[in-house]
Amino acid sequence: MLNAEGANAFLEQNEIELVRVEWPDLHGLARGKCLSTSHFLDCLPSGVPFASIALHMDVKGDATPLPTAASKQGWPNFFAHPDLSTLHLLPHEPHTAQVLSDLFYLDGSPVTQSPRFALREVVRAFNDAGFQPIVGAEIEFYLLPSQNPLSSPPAPHQVNHLLFSLPEPSFFSDLHRYLDLVGVTCETCSAEDGPSQFEICLSPQDPLSLADTSLLVKNVVKQLAAHHSLTATFLSKPFPESAGSGFHLHQSLLSPDSQPLFSSDCGPLDFRPSGLCLNFIAGQLSLLPDACAFYLPTVNAYKRIHTRGPFPLSATWGIENRTVALRVVGDSPSSCGERSRTALRLENRLIAGEANPYLLTAVALASGLFGIQHRLQPPPPVAHNAYDKRTRAHPLPPTLRQALDCLKKSKTLPTLLPPDLIRLFLALKSQELSSFESSTTDWEKSTYLPWL
Repeated sequence: MLNAEGANAFLEQNEIELVRVEWPDLHGLARGKCLSTSHFLDCLPSGVPFASIALHMDVKGDATPLPTAASKQGWPNFFAHPDLSTLHLLPHEPHTAQVLSDLFYLDGSPVTQSPRFALREVVRAFNDAGFQPIVGAEIEFYLLPSQNPLSSPPAPHQVNHLLFSLPEPSFFSDLHRYLDLVGVTCETCSAEDGPSQFEICLSPQDPLSLADTSLLVKNVVKQLAAHHSLTATFLSKPFPESAGSGFHLHQSLLSPDSQPLFSSDCGPLDFRPSGLCLNFIAGQLSLLPDACAFYLPTVNAYKRIHTRGPFPLSATWGIENRTVALRVVGDSPSSCGERSRTALRLENRLIAGEANPYLLTAVALASGLFGIQHRLQPPPPVAHNAYDKRTRAHPLPPTLRQALDCLKKSKTLPTLLPPDLIRLFLALKSQELSSFESSTTDWEKSTYLPWL
């Protein structure tokens, strides 16, 4: 890991003039400041100051006056302490570097409402229990023309097709080159179900690195799209008639000596989860309703889970079953002899494309650890198509309002995540929901205005 001296050498070697000091807010958006290189180095010991109201902003950047400790104290500063392990170049911005930060108050105490802090604490709990969590991600998005991007969907295409419209090859060529320059391992980038919908698969890594990488990838995709006169969106359901975009989180656990812990002891190509894996599944399954507001944090996200067949996605799990919320996936066995075991992982398919990568990862892992600690057992796996009526006994909150109500009533999640973070998240999302419910939609105008 770089220290201040190493950071100085990196900046000098690459002729860096500006450093973007960033941190993720509760919506999963990057907030930050641009500093001259000299000022950045001066700020390393004490951190970069920010008014604490920055954590109270909605997705549009408007500050929401909420009755929190920070507002009562007159919005005192917190300080962004750069995590120098995340320092990297910004190839599309000459002489510019970027670094992610952890947030602290003047007295050195952490800002517990910070999503990065919450994920660090969850990972620490796993390490204390003797586990190494490993996560990967499939992130879906739409690539649209810049002018009137949501007026109508682009021309249809097929999954995994390789015939692109004119701007797309240039965009993806730049994207792969950029991600390689900043050290992001992108396993694949391929066409998805929807017209001009694509998916980026990120390699398995430690949870904090995965969340940092996801934040970086989302920003890069949006910035490069704008450079190519395109608009990129990770919104769950930009078009009612087209496929939704999700954030599929893949999770597994390793022992301290890096042995897989989700597999049974039976041998290659055996897809039977271990007892520990079943506990992990049971924990996530039991807390899915409470956690829905983190997994599906917008009004739009619930339109995605209601369009997969006659019944919505449900609180179910299965083995190699893509119609459940939690899917056990098997990889090929490692090349260590005939007795090598299939490496299993758990894929959470519920999560919205716009969800905060830090919070969704923290909630999913914390729920799994809760299941392990309490030795919970899941119901039998679903072997049929989980979109049919047989799964109605396992509903999830169908709207953001009901999801927020589940989170408010949860007795468990406040013991797994910082209570201050949950309270602020609830306040921000409740304000967002009230704003939506008081607005007049295009549907209301087109349906009612001509006739009533």
